[in-house]
Amino acid sequence: MTTVTPGAAVTAAVHDHIVATYAPDTEAIPHDFDLLDGGVLDSLALVSLLAWIGRRFGLPVEDLDLDPRRLHSIADIADFIAANQP
Repeated sequence: MTTVTPGAAVTAAVHDHIVATYAPDTEAIPHDFDLLDGGVLDSLALVSLLAWIGRRFGLPVEDLDLDPRRLHSIADIADFIAANQP
């Protein structure tokens, strides 16, 4: 039996959303792939992604100390969510 940790579930949700919304021609993106430098996300997509994070995970993103340099990969984004969940 495989156990899914909350962190793994968050990472999977972020991965699935990014692939479906921003890279529909891609089946998988490595979790350490630089989404900004790799052209998957641009600044407008990052704003849209943050809005989704707020809705999906109940984070008040407008109240958080956001540094886009810390949101370059799926792993970075999952860490950001985990660090800011109540």
